[in-house]
Amino acid sequence: MLILTDNVELYNLAAFAAAKLNLLDEDLEVDLAVKTDLQGLMFGYMIGDEDEYQIRVAEVDAVTVFHEMVHIDQYVKCRLVRNRGTAFWNGQEVDASTPYLERPWEVEAESLAVLMAKEWATQ
Repeated sequence: MLILTDNVELYNLAAFAAAKLNLLDEDLEVDLAVKTDLQGLMFGYMIGDEDEYQIRVAEVDAVTVFHEMVHIDQYVKCRLVRNRGTAFWNGQEVDASTPYLERPWEVEAESLAVLMAKEWATQ
């Protein structure tokens, strides 16, 4: 895994998450940056596919970076697959009407992000 960023804090958070998620040996490129114009709109987002991903965050925040790193893990390990507007979680189609915070990939990303943030805080 190649982590690209000018921000040392973002680099350290992404490297920690990559280690916890067993992504370090994956042939991936992850570009991270703070995008302050996101403030008030969202905490952050991840876009990308196959082996190139971008994470943009409103501010340096462990839970947000970890959450977005979990999404990369979900795509890389094919737990989350999107095909022509349809999302599949572990091979099962997820109804598009499922509320955002109840989508299984969001539930997993948030719970793992919180666990990693607790561990990060105690190191």
